[in-house]
Amino acid sequence: MSNNNILRFEIAGREYVCVKMNAFAANGILMKILGRLKLTGEGVDLGALIAGLLSDGMKDIVLPVLKASNLRYKDGDTMEDLHSPEDIDLAFTVDTLMDFYEVAIKVFRFQFEDVFTRASARVGGLIKQ
Repeated sequence: MSNNNILRFEIAGREYVCVKMNAFAANGILMKILGRLKLTGEGVDLGALIAGLLSDGMKDIVLPVLKASNLRYKDGDTMEDLHSPEDIDLAFTVDTLMDFYEVAIKVFRFQFEDVFTRASARVGGLIKQ
């Protein structure tokens, strides 16, 4: 797997690693995300979308993305999974919950930023014609 398919990053002193999702899994999740967007022709409020995903989309969008990304974090000398509610509870406390949100946003950007950028350019170009 090339380095473009692996993301290593650090948040609040903890190391994380994830991989690019396969196209089929990414497509299924993108369809769920797009189902939540209101396509009004105006700019999409990305902050509101992410906040919505982190609240009511946790089980059907966020956790599947984390699992398909094989998100892991370093705990001592071992790498631990970060795929389930139990994993989240083991890795974070209420005091470090913002760190979880930063991790989730970083993973979403890694997975989908290129897709949204390209789609915006292509669809935007078609609409303007």
